Amino acid sequence: MKKHILLIISTLIVNFSFAQQVSVNVSVAPPYTPYLLDYIFATGKTTIQIKNNTRQIQQIKLLGSITGDNGFWVKTKPNFQPTKPIILNPNEIKIFKNWQELQDFFDGNNVEYSEINPEVIARNSFPEGTYNICIRALDFATNSVLSFDEPLGCSNPINIRYVEPPVIIFPKDEDIISIDTHRPIMFNWSNVIGFIKSVNFDFKLVELPDVEVNANAYIESVTIPIYQQKNIRSTTLIYGNNMPILKPNKKYAVRITASDAEKKVVFLNEGHSLVTTFTCK
Repeated sequence: MKKHILLIISTLIVNFSFAQQVSVNVSVAPPYTPYLLDYIFATGKTTIQIKNNTRQIQQIKLLGSITGDNGFWVKTKPNFQPTKPIILNPNEIKIFKNWQELQDFFDGNNVEYSEINPEVIARNSFPEGTYNICIRALDFATNSVLSFDEPLGCSNPINIRYVEPPVIIFPKDEDIISIDTHRPIMFNWSNVIGFIKSVNFDFKLVELPDVEVNANAYIESVTIPIYQQKNIRSTTLIYGNNMPILKPNKKYAVRITASDAEKKVVFLNEGHSLVTTFTCK
C-alpha cells in the first residue's frame, strides 16, 4: 500500500514539474477598450512574460484564449502550428509587448469563436462583460503542455462596459414650442455618464410627415434632414433665425448621437439618444 502511495506521489511530482517547465504571465494595461484589435496590435497594451524554468533549451509555441463571464470566448485552434518556435535558453525570461512577434496565434485565421459572428467582433467590439486573456506554452514538436492551465497564465480581469447615450433635456417629448416670438430655440441634452474628454455630439432635426410614423425609425431613414450639425463639443445647440425656418403646426423630431473621437469607447444604441418630438405653433 505504501509503495502505491509513493508511486502516486512521485508521479504527481513528475507531472507537476513537467507542466511548469515554462511559466507564463499576462497583464493588460487600462484603460480597457472593447475593441479586440487594440489588444492584439497595440504595442504595450498587453504584456506577456515567458520564463524557462529548466536548464535545457525549450522550443515552444503559444495557444491563447479570451473568455468572458457572458459566455463569449475566442481561442486558438488546437491544431495551430506556427512556422517556427519561440526559443527559450536555460532559465531565460522573454517579455513581449508586440503581439506581431508572437506567431499570430490570435490571428483571425487561427482562432475559433463562440456563437458570435467573428466579423462583427473584429469590426465592432466585445459584448459587455468581464474578460481574461489566458496563454499556455506547448512544446513546439510534441504539443506537450509546458505551463499550467487557468488561472495561471491569465491576465487581470478586463471589465468591458458600454456608455449610456445622452438624454435630451429640452425640448421634452411632445412639447409645444412657440415660434411667433422668433426667439432662438435652445436645444439641450445631458453629457454622457463618466464624462469622456473626446466625446462629440451630432445633432439631427427632421420634419415628420402628417401621417402617423415611428419617429425613431423615420429619423434614421432620412438622409437629408432639415438641419444637422456634427462634432459638437458642448451639450447645447442654439437654433437661431439664420437656420432653416420651422413651420407652425408642424411636428419635428430631434436626435443626439454621441461618439468618441478616439474610438476607445462604445456607446449603447450606437450612441443615439431617444428621439424627442415637438410641435411648433
